[in-house]
Amino acid sequence: MGDDEAALIRLWREKREEIEPVDLSGNLLVQLGLATEDLNRRSYEANTGELITDVQCKIRTRCWIGATLDGRVQGSDAIFEAKFMLPWSFSEEAAAEKQMPQLQHNMWVVAELLHEIEALCAADDAALWARRRLPAKNQLSATDTQQVEEAFAAKFVVTQTQSAKSDDVLSEPSLAEQTSAARQIDKTALVFPEPRRVRDRDHIRHVIKQPCLVCSRRPFDPHHLRFAQSRALGRKVSDEFTVPLCRGHHRELHRYGDEAGWWKKFGLDPNAAARALWLTSHPQPKSVI
Repeated sequence: MGDDEAALIRLWREKREEIEPVDLSGNLLVQLGLATEDLNRRSYEANTGELITDVQCKIRTRCWIGATLDGRVQGSDAIFEAKFMLPWSFSEEAAAEKQMPQLQHNMWVVAELLHEIEALCAADDAALWARRRLPAKNQLSATDTQQVEEAFAAKFVVTQTQSAKSDDVLSEPSLAEQTSAARQIDKTALVFPEPRRVRDRDHIRHVIKQPCLVCSRRPFDPHHLRFAQSRALGRKVSDEFTVPLCRGHHRELHRYGDEAGWWKKFGLDPNAAARALWLTSHPQPKSVI
């Protein structure tokens, strides 16, 4: 196919099952390849003593990408691919150059879920991935499905352990923080009091458990409303003015520049949301009559 752009696009659409495949019943090389697939498989088994399983196994872990395997080598992660090439023009170098892209594609599709699991870093990310992607394992062979389940179970244990350690670190203020707090002046008692800037780790943990205010997606970040208090050199606004945003909207807001205008664009009142979250984690005492 080479550099034929139209043919490449057609093949791409065919693989996505958007159009019917081209009729190749009259293509001699293709038919020779089909006729010799079983012969090549039996020859490989006879010469190596290894068994080929999952013959013509179709894998589709996403709606827009998939693969059909000629087989798998039993007891290993190796993929078997049988190809026909004319004997008088055959060379190992030419065969590798021509067929390697398809082999790499097949290997990527088979191992895609395992690579995604390996990249998970937090327990919340793992839980979200499980809801979105774990059902795709049912498109794999029984062996691959079991491998994905075992890999995810092991990764989830690791992420939970790491999250627990992070919570322990957050819950214990350092000696430097305790000393700094003891020396800090209460500026709210001054004639012109400075706005209080509360730091409350428990409240931040409460905020990051909430969905994004804009789209309700996860994972998310705690965002401090910069316009809620007057600026102070090197200091964020009080944790009272914190709301949850997904990573995408958090980055978008910081790039936008005009924060108040950004919230207005979505028709949201972040101050009201921040206040509601603060009152949830810091309920006001009920008055007794």
